[in-house]
Amino acid sequence: MTKRCFITAVFLFFALSSVFAQKDALHFIAIGDWGREGKHLQRETADVMAKYAEENPVKFIATTGDNFYETGIKTVDDPLVKLSFEDIYTANSLQVPWYATLGNHDYGDNAQAQIDLTKVNNRWKMPSRYYSIEEESGDGTKIQFLFIDTNPFLIKYQKMNEKEKELFQKSVDDINSQGWEQQLKWIESSLKNCDADWKVVIGHHPVLSGGKHKGAKELQEHLKPLLEKYGVNMYICGHDHDIQYLKENNVNYFVSGAGSELYETGSIEQSVFYQSINAFLSVKIYRDRALLKFINVNGETAFETELKP
Repeated sequence: MTKRCFITAVFLFFALSSVFAQKDALHFIAIGDWGREGKHLQRETADVMAKYAEENPVKFIATTGDNFYETGIKTVDDPLVKLSFEDIYTANSLQVPWYATLGNHDYGDNAQAQIDLTKVNNRWKMPSRYYSIEEESGDGTKIQFLFIDTNPFLIKYQKMNEKEKELFQKSVDDINSQGWEQQLKWIESSLKNCDADWKVVIGHHPVLSGGKHKGAKELQEHLKPLLEKYGVNMYICGHDHDIQYLKENNVNYFVSGAGSELYETGSIEQSVFYQSINAFLSVKIYRDRALLKFINVNGETAFETELKP
């Protein structure tokens, strides 16, 4: 074998190995706080996401909430569905299931409308305010996903001031009607009875954050102990309009809320990475590892890390 043939053979081996490795992984994208009719670099971020997904096909996209600003949608026919979703994420590579969670802004007009949207929109998947799915990667690895509604946990949404109530009175009433105790019992039962190789929880509000909103004390009190007790590998959220990676007690926390408008961000003791730039989170899960990357609006890898189960 000539030297040139040997080099070519080695190149083909590694190229094919990469292709088969991607087929073995379960790949999804997480993005939050995005629904602004293409403004604040939403469209540009969507274009980069489309190109990335074309080169790295995804099984689904997870939204971490605040899907439609400022006050969600009124009905399934609301113009914002087209202006902030259908007209923005148009690429063939993004025509996959979008598993959605509710952000605080989604409660403004009619949170139920986003659940009802599931029945009429082929991509949109939100069967209820909190739900679970189980996926399997190409190598047979089982991953359980819990999509939760963090809004009822936060006391501030139950007791807004008069100015806030003018805009969000419907959401106050709706959130108060939900309660959080029943959902917490469902979360614990789902995690306790789970035999998946990986456990992923996705919600809107951060448990830990160095960003503008910080971590929600109520989630630290009620949710965080369950994440640690039942070996949840990662908690993915939005709400803070930035990208962050934090870690505590073997739980990995990712903030992916940079789909459109940005906030300044910062760090806390648990922070590993933080940046204020439009971006999305790419997650590839194998049996023995997970590869996570924040891809920014410039198409660059802002941060990447590898996790073990």
